[in-house]
Amino acid sequence: MFRHLKEYLNDVRTSTLNGFKSGSVYVEDNKGYFLFYKFYEELKRNEWRMDENETKTMVVDVFKADSKQKRIGKGNAIRCMEVDMKQFEEDEPPEEILEFDKEEDIVWYIKFMDHLEQVRLTD
Repeated sequence: MFRHLKEYLNDVRTSTLNGFKSGSVYVEDNKGYFLFYKFYEELKRNEWRMDENETKTMVVDVFKADSKQKRIGKGNAIRCMEVDMKQFEEDEPPEEILEFDKEEDIVWYIKFMDHLEQVRLTD
């Protein structure tokens, strides 16, 4: 997922609302803004097998993405994902210590990571 998101965020950039709505990434103050459904469409073109909800959960949990209302230019604010671009400066994903509030979250995360490994092995 790191590679896919990094490529998407660094591919086509825009400074206009129309470009943003068509799937380009808007970057401001080292934050990347993108429409998740456009990113997911790109993943599906690359034979991504995970469903949209699981994928969005992974982007939020692993890359600390947040859903925001963003105004680009003089247009209306549009709901999109915001992610810190700094984490995509390296070639490999950063190592991270994860903290969990509940035991169920740990079990879910382990199952989720096992699922990701299975998807990766079948690619």
